[in-house]
Amino acid sequence: MNELIKALINIKDPFTLLAFLAVVVLLALRTKAVPELFFGLLKDKLTKEKFAHLLHRMMVYGLAVFVILAGLAVLAQILAYKAKAQPSSNAEIVAELKNLKADEATKQKALEEYQKSLVLIGENKFDEAINSLKASIDNVPTRSAEYTLAYIYDQQNQPEEARKHAAKAAELAHANGDSISQVKIDQLSKRIDERIEKKTAPPPPIPSGDKRPLPRGGAVMEQATRISTGPYLGQEDHDKPEYYKIGVKANQTLKVTFIISDLTPDLTRALVRLYDRDTSYLTQNYTSGRKAKEVVEYKAANDGDYFLSLEGRVRGTDYFISIE
Repeated sequence: MNELIKALINIKDPFTLLAFLAVVVLLALRTKAVPELFFGLLKDKLTKEKFAHLLHRMMVYGLAVFVILAGLAVLAQILAYKAKAQPSSNAEIVAELKNLKADEATKQKALEEYQKSLVLIGENKFDEAINSLKASIDNVPTRSAEYTLAYIYDQQNQPEEARKHAAKAAELAHANGDSISQVKIDQLSKRIDERIEKKTAPPPPIPSGDKRPLPRGGAVMEQATRISTGPYLGQEDHDKPEYYKIGVKANQTLKVTFIISDLTPDLTRALVRLYDRDTSYLTQNYTSGRKAKEVVEYKAANDGDYFLSLEGRVRGTDYFISIE
């Protein structure tokens, strides 16, 4: 069932539908009956009545195939939305708790802590949201809370913690026979694994070339300094975040590679955060120590100005900003 849902999720655009239909036609032509029927009709003399009848039948079958494929496309879009990586909704945990065997008072406490975490996530108070989610799980372990905890840890660039809670969410979803949730968790787990592989792989070198001095950023996001792609060299340390903005088109990936100078103390930390065009937090990454390298990136969903903030050891740190 899980594999079928994953396949349907991928059939969600006209080109994929056309390819799917082409495969069906090719498979039909590989059978014995279809070619014999087709060439047999050509061999025999067709009357106008037979041709009209055949054409009418083909149009009816074609319409039926179109309706089926359109239905598959709609179903695929719905499944893709349900499998999208995002915190589990209040309705999801309410339905889950309803089917669990536990004391009603304990269930209510678990629900209240989860609802509190959703409010905190909306306010970008992720540390407090994590505490509320853990409190919810302490009362009643739920797939919804474990999944949302994995999602937040992934957003906070803590893939090891994210993987641990995604595995627990998968166990609970499997125990409940929840196929949609299993697919959703698989999608998130795949992203977490890719992040871990990227984190453990040797960081890409910053391309050579003349580095421009990094300009002073805005003190608040509304005053963000516009910046372009290319290599920069940090000039001053930032005790507080300084904001920059850059134009990105839909489906392009904004990437910031940064490396701390080898002349800094070992515990020196550099932090980079990314925000969308509505100034909502997206993701972050940080690194510490001499010559430490790291990458933070995000694929834009829409055209517009996206924002980044730099904090910590900026002076002497190399930044390479690219759009791919």
